[in-house]
Parts: sequence; structure tokens; C-alpha cells
Amino acid sequence: MTPKQLIAHVAVHFDLTPADLTGASRMRHIVLARQAAAWVLRKAATISLEEIGRLLGGRDHTTIIYSLGQIEQRMAADPYFAAELHSLLPQRPLAAPPHTRPDHAMRWWVAQSRDSYFVRAA
Repeated sequence: MTPKQLIAHVAVHFDLTPADLTGASRMRHIVLARQAAAWVLRKAATISLEEIGRLLGGRDHTTIIYSLGQIEQRMAADPYFAAELHSLLPQRPLAAPPHTRPDHAMRWWVAQSRDSYFVRAA
């Protein structure tokens, strides 16, 4: 999901519009949704605090840091809220681990550990 899609997803969850999250309102329910959007963006997207602030209406990165702290505190105090926010994160399919070839040192170690290498006591 793109950052704008994440913002829209959070807005729908909180029964708001994306414009509410990017606006200047300081109403408590909008501020909470905006802070939740900042947390979701930080966890789901690989973008900087400055970029998150820009996406949420041109806010300063320090405001985003404060928002993340507030959300983390509320999540620690309220496990239901934490579960609600975790449900907003996009679900990524589990990727199969890449097939890796052992490097030279690993091949040497495997060769040394073969049964023929060890002297067997009779």
C-alpha cells in the first residue's frame, strides 16, 4: 500500500476523511486518528519522519515523534487499542526464504565434519 492509501485506510477506520487527518483540526478524536496514522505509516512504510509529517498536513518531524510516543503509551496501557492499531497494518504475505548456497568456509567445515574425517574408536 502507498502512504496515501494507508492514510485513507486509517481515516475510514476512524470514520473520518483523509482531509480530516491532514487538516489543522485539534479535536481530540481527529488528533488520535492522526497520531494513529503516523504510527501506521512509521511501521508499514519505509519513509522518514519528515515525510510522514508532510503527508499529514505539513507537520514538523518533532510533532510526529511526539505523536508516536503518545500512541506507544496508549498502546501499552490499552491492549485493545494496540490490537486495533495492529489490525490497521497491511498484511504482507510470508515470503519463502531465498535459497542460499553455502560459502567457501561453510563447504570446508562440512567437508571436515564428514564421518571419514573422524577417527573411530574400536
